Amino acid sequence: MKAVRQVVEISYKDESFIGYLNFDEDEKYLEFLVDTVENQIELLQFYSPKTFNCTLHNGKVISCFNCKIIRVKNDNLVRYGIDIYVENDIKRYEELQFNNITAIFPKVDFWFVGSGFSYKSNFDYKGQKLDLIISEGETKQRGLNTVISETFLRVQLKSESLMNLELVNEIYFKMSAILSFLIDEFVSYTHYNVNHEGQYLYKIYQRNQNRINEVKMNKMNYRIDKELSDTDFYNIFVVPLTLKNFDVWFNYIGVLRTKPLLEERYLTYARCLEMISRENVNTDIYGNAERRAKSKIYRELIEGMDLDGDYKENLIEAFKFSNRKGFKVLLLQLIQNSSFKEQLEMLAEKVDVEKLVSNIVNIRNHLTHGSPFEKIDKSSLSFYTELIKRMVTYFILQKHMVDIPLNIDYLNRNSSELPDPFIK
Repeated sequence: MKAVRQVVEISYKDESFIGYLNFDEDEKYLEFLVDTVENQIELLQFYSPKTFNCTLHNGKVISCFNCKIIRVKNDNLVRYGIDIYVENDIKRYEELQFNNITAIFPKVDFWFVGSGFSYKSNFDYKGQKLDLIISEGETKQRGLNTVISETFLRVQLKSESLMNLELVNEIYFKMSAILSFLIDEFVSYTHYNVNHEGQYLYKIYQRNQNRINEVKMNKMNYRIDKELSDTDFYNIFVVPLTLKNFDVWFNYIGVLRTKPLLEERYLTYARCLEMISRENVNTDIYGNAERRAKSKIYRELIEGMDLDGDYKENLIEAFKFSNRKGFKVLLLQLIQNSSFKEQLEMLAEKVDVEKLVSNIVNIRNHLTHGSPFEKIDKSSLSFYTELIKRMVTYFILQKHMVDIPLNIDYLNRNSSELPDPFIK
């Protein structure tokens, strides 16, 4: 990112005035006086996003979109935070449309094997046909006697039809989630490069994009050991983009991004497990025909009871929503249907899978219902948090068509039983 800190000419609607633009890694804002501006009242409105075009000393125009007031001093000096910063003269947000755009992910190329790699596939997304190209890029900085090179990951989207910024952001956020999950560290892109017919046009920066990615080779959830085949590339990076239940990835990387307390991490992984269970196990207790038959009998019983009419209606209504299996039943069936059940049985000398599931669900319920945290054994909570994290990781990798054993060997206990989650 090339920092900009200078006085600029600001264009807003049909007028121009002088202001100060600050755009660097720490602060992104536009500041100006409103006392002589024709649109003074409008520009003092909070929560109303604005668009500004700023002309620099060299004549280059910077377009700032979705800007909102973050500070007003003496009812005159206004500071607008910049949400979207475009190194091009674009008047309207709707004009941000592209056929060819690339997101830059620093350091993430380390996940791949080899140098100079390039992979390509195509897919349909919300009615648009897109090409996805992932390749390694390189920058070089020349000193007096040295040349420092740095590699990064390019994730490119191409389409014959125009892509708007919302669509592009949605896909790249999913791609960030996929890469973060594989690396087991939150990673993202610094900016977009917009291209046209093979020629670079301009950059787009957005608020809250990552400046620095940390990639630790020894803690990844999964890393390839050879160059990807076309099928591997499609399965790992393309298939998940179009899955309906992407919330599991979003929840998982939420932990990586915010680094919450242990109990919050546990609840997030438990939520992921519940979503996975509901997707992979039949959630109905009774089939439609049997449920309707029992509903008829239930209604007749309720109608024959000496109860208030409203109470009867509540009971009858509750029956409609009582046909779904609970988390404990779903999780038990999920584990029993999985290939890692035997691995769980190696966690201690005696492992009752039903008891294990009960412990997992009971901790979730205890934390969810606001019960005293002091009653939970902290070492046991750490054990079960790591265990369900590994289980979630296993099932997400299955969605990437990666079939590897559940990674819990380091959790094996030299004891006769699983840890009790609660202090007695």
